[in-house]
Amino acid sequence: DLLSIKLQPIVRLSDMSYKGFEALTRIDTAPYRSPDKWFAEANQAGRGVELEVEAIRCALKHLVHLPEACAMSVNTSPACFQSEELRDLLFHQDPSQLILELTEHEEIEDYDALLGSVGTYKDMGFEIAVDDAGAGYSGLSHIVQIQPDIIKLDLSLTRDVHEDKVRRSLAHALVYFAKETNAEIVAEGVETAEEMKALKDLGVDFGQGYFFDRPLDIDDVIDRVNGGK
Repeated sequence: DLLSIKLQPIVRLSDMSYKGFEALTRIDTAPYRSPDKWFAEANQAGRGVELEVEAIRCALKHLVHLPEACAMSVNTSPACFQSEELRDLLFHQDPSQLILELTEHEEIEDYDALLGSVGTYKDMGFEIAVDDAGAGYSGLSHIVQIQPDIIKLDLSLTRDVHEDKVRRSLAHALVYFAKETNAEIVAEGVETAEEMKALKDLGVDFGQGYFFDRPLDIDDVIDRVNGGK
C-alpha cells in the first residue's frame, strides 16, 4: 500500500494540448528513497519484475479517469517486457490508450527474444516507446532494431539545446529518422521556454518536463484535462 502513481503530462508543442501522461512510480516511506533505488534493490533480490508489474497494475487503475484522446505510458524494463506476468496483466487491456515505454539500464544480450515480445505487443495493438534515446544503451542500433512508434529524447539532449550546436545536431538527426520511419518524438526534461522553442523549431512533436508541469496526482490530472489550473 506504500506504492503510488504520479502522472506527468506530455504535450503537443504545436498547440500545448495534452497528448497523454507518463506514469511514474513513487514509494512512500520514511526516510524517503527514490524509486530507482527500490527497483534496483528489487532486482538484486530477484523481485524486480514483480515490483514493475505491480507498479503497472497500479497505473492502469488511473486510465479510466483520462479522456479517450489521452494515452498513458508505463515504464518497463526488458526483463519485465518479456515476462509472462506482464503479458497476463495486459492480455485483456485495451491497447488504444496505453504506451509501453521500454527502458534499459543495462546492455541487452538477447535481442531476438526482446524483438519477439515487441512483435507480440505490436500485434496486440500496443504502441512501443524507446526511453532515454541518445543516452546510455538507447543508441541508434537499439532504436533501429526495436523500430519504436515513439522515440523519447533523453534530457541530456534537451538540456540547453538552444545553446548547444552538438545537441541540436543530434536531436535534428533523430527527428529526421523518426519522420522517415513514421515514429513520433517526445523530448524529455524540458525546463525552459528557450529549450521548448528550439525543440519545436527542430520539428520535435511533443515535450515533457517541468516547463509544462510537474508529476501530478490523479485529482490534479482530472482538473487539468477539465480545463482547471
